[in-house]
Amino acid sequence: MSIPLFSIIIPVYNGEKYIETCLNSVINQTLKDWELILIDDGSTDKTSVFLNNYYVNKNIHLISKSNEGVSIARNKGLDIAKGEYILFIDADDILYPDTLSILYDSLKNVKIDYLRYEYQTIDINGNPLYPNYEAKVRRKVSNQILDAADCITHIVRNEYFLWSGVFRKEIIDKYHLRFMEGCTYNEDTLFMLQFFMYSKTHIYLSQTIYGYRKFEGAVTAKFTKKNYQDVKRVAEIACQIYNSCENPRMQKAIKSVIEALYSRIIETAYTRHEADSMIQFCCQHPIQYEWKMIKLLGYSTGSKYLPLIRILQKIIRKFY
Repeated sequence: MSIPLFSIIIPVYNGEKYIETCLNSVINQTLKDWELILIDDGSTDKTSVFLNNYYVNKNIHLISKSNEGVSIARNKGLDIAKGEYILFIDADDILYPDTLSILYDSLKNVKIDYLRYEYQTIDINGNPLYPNYEAKVRRKVSNQILDAADCITHIVRNEYFLWSGVFRKEIIDKYHLRFMEGCTYNEDTLFMLQFFMYSKTHIYLSQTIYGYRKFEGAVTAKFTKKNYQDVKRVAEIACQIYNSCENPRMQKAIKSVIEALYSRIIETAYTRHEADSMIQFCCQHPIQYEWKMIKLLGYSTGSKYLPLIRILQKIIRKFY
C-alpha cells in the first residue's frame, strides 16, 4: 500500500451540525492522495451515524472511543497516521475547493517541514466574516523558506491555529511529539512550539484555502478556570523550553510566545504572586508590544492597562 501525501486528522465530539459539511469538503477535493482519520470522541448525538456513512470509503479510518478530550483524540490519530504530512481539521470547519492540490503544488519540489496557509473566518452558514489583518503582514514573507525562529516571528505571529498548516510527519514521529493530555486550551500552541524546536524549513502560502467557523458554541468562545489552568501549564512548559534553548534567536521567539500566553491570563490570575511572576518575566527584555508598554508604564501599574494596550495594538496592526 502506497504512503499517502496527507493524513487528515479530524477529532469529533457532538459535531452532528457541521460534520457532513466538513467531510464533504475533504471528499470532494480534486487531489485524492490522502487518508482521512476520524476520531469520534464519545459523541452522544448523531455524529456516529454521519461518520459511519463515510467510513465505507477505503481512504477513511474511523476510531470510536469514550470521551477523553481533543488532545487524546488527536494523539490517537497520530498513532495510526501514515501520510507524509499531517493536516488537522476541526469538525466544524471546511477545506476550500482544490486546497490539497494547492498544497501539493507547493510541496512537490522542495522538502518543507511546515507549510502555513491562509484562512477565512466564516459564520454558521459559511459566509465570510471579518478579514484577517495578520495576513497583510505575512504576505511580506510569502514563498520564502524561513527557519523556525523567523517562522514564529513572521509567519505564525501568535496565531497558533493547528489547522492553519501542514506538518511533516517524519519530525512528529522522530521526536514522538504528542498533545498534552487533558489540555483543551492552547494545546495547539504547545504542540507547534515543540515541533518548531526540531523543524528546519518553513514556508508561507498566502492563498486562502481553509474556512474557520466562528460561533458562540465554540470551545474557545468563553474562558473558564479550566482554561486558565491549561494556559498556565502550557506556559510553564514553554518556560522550560525557553530555559533549555541555546539558540539566541529561537530563545527570543519562544519568549514572545510565553509573553502572549501570559497576556491572555494575567487579568484572571488567582493570586498576586502569580500575576507578579508573570509580569516580572515578561518585562525582562520584552518582545511583545504590550509588554514593552507595561515596562514603560511600570510593573506595578502597567498590567492594569493591558486590555487598552491590546486594543491599541490591534488598531496599529490594521495599518502597517
